[in-house]
Amino acid sequence: MKTGFINIPPNYEQVLTEDGSYTLYSKKYDENCHSTSGADGETEKYFLIDSHLNHDLKTSQTIFETGFGIGKSFLAVKKSCEQSKNKIHFISTEIDPNLVIWFFKEYFNLQKLSQDIIEHDFEYIKITILIGDATETTKAYFQDKELKVDKVFQDAFSPKKNPTLWTKSWFEILKSISNETVTLTTYSASHSIRKNLEDAGWKIENLKGFGKKRSATRATLI
Repeated sequence: MKTGFINIPPNYEQVLTEDGSYTLYSKKYDENCHSTSGADGETEKYFLIDSHLNHDLKTSQTIFETGFGIGKSFLAVKKSCEQSKNKIHFISTEIDPNLVIWFFKEYFNLQKLSQDIIEHDFEYIKITILIGDATETTKAYFQDKELKVDKVFQDAFSPKKNPTLWTKSWFEILKSISNETVTLTTYSASHSIRKNLEDAGWKIENLKGFGKKRSATRATLI
């Protein structure tokens, strides 16, 4: 996207990044939702390329995202699956309902949305957004479902700003909802985060980072 947003949700500010795409700055977390090196470029690198999603879209996939944010990952996946014509279920978490309401109005002119679980079917992709504390909503959503995740996009605000979603216990939750062939990708490459992943049963691979970041992380279970 090369133009700015039509409206800005409460408690956010618009930020132009170096690749010409826009992100938002969260006043609550005092952090941008994406790298200033490029919001679109970062999304493509970590969640389409590093996850091997573009290749794996040859088959149907279930994707779980930690932190819906402004929806860039969903939009990127939606575009890819429309080209592949394979059905995708995209599940995400978000603590700020106003941000999700803004997203659907901004991009799809959808006005009436529930407050707990937001779901909508597009032609090739179904989106489910769990509103609230991700550690609670994720367990509740998957509890009675025969549903396992193929890709995890770990895209919460940074461990410094949002530590709850980078703990060993959180990565254990992600493991419990995933297929054994799952791939997890994230922009974080800190030693403590990788240790938490390993302690939760994930195997770590070091990747090149995006923009000014030297490294990123891919994790698997087998």
